[in-house]
Amino acid sequence: LGTKRTDDYADRKIGVGSTPTDRGFSRIEREIKDSSQGYYLVPCPDCDEFHIRLFRAPADPIQIRGEVMPVSHLHWPEDDPTDVKWVCPACGSLFGGEYHAKQMRLGYWYGEDWQYIDGKYSFLPSFKGRIGFNVWAGYGYSPNTTPVRMVDEFLRVKKDPEKLKT
Repeated sequence: LGTKRTDDYADRKIGVGSTPTDRGFSRIEREIKDSSQGYYLVPCPDCDEFHIRLFRAPADPIQIRGEVMPVSHLHWPEDDPTDVKWVCPACGSLFGGEYHAKQMRLGYWYGEDWQYIDGKYSFLPSFKGRIGFNVWAGYGYSPNTTPVRMVDEFLRVKKDPEKLKT
């Protein structure tokens, strides 16, 4: 009903958000697949190459505009989240959360048919009007979502599939 009531507005914006938990059964998963998906890219503090940030390296490569996107991920000594670091996919550098705020300031959104850089959207002719943002706690500023806390929580729930979903 809320979406239908926006029909009369040319510049309408509708947000749908959730966490897809069960592959093939999630409504948000369908919404994401029907959008021009985008990721936030941040620079490496050592080599300045931009990359997507994920908790773990993806099983399948992430492609945008036919290009495999570099992905940084968290690394820590076996079962010890106190020394967790991001791994740069370009230079292999290991860096901690002390660079987070600067990386977020310098980052930008990059999607299949669009991008958002320095406060401006630009669209390719193939854009069909639906943007999907891949957002997760690794981009947040909360003290509850630091890399150390995220890894600590993962280690506590990794053997419980239901807790691991959320």
